[in-house]
Amino acid sequence: VAWWRVELEQPDARAWLAESGGNAAGLVSIGPGEVRWLCVMPEHWGEGIGTALLATAEQELATGATVELPEGNLRLRRLLERRGWRQGEDLGRREGRVAPEVRYALGAPA
Repeated sequence: VAWWRVELEQPDARAWLAESGGNAAGLVSIGPGEVRWLCVMPEHWGEGIGTALLATAEQELATGATVELPEGNLRLRRLLERRGWRQGEDLGRREGRVAPEVRYALGAPA
């Protein structure tokens, strides 16, 4: 959760934190034209927190957005696809990243 604090302090980012029982349950962060982070604590998976956070990001990024995520993050990929995001470019394994990534887009070319 410490990295969430760093993300919340980024000057070009806007972020929303979901809480459950007074504890952090999830975070979405956006920058210009992109979803930078969408994360839900595993103990809160299946509660709709990710869907609600993504909906907030989509509303704020009304003209379209992209998101880059690990290729193997099937949970997030299914959520994006249910909400109308389209898979775009296969980014492969980029420098400094631990897994191959893929880009998704909403309302704009991927």
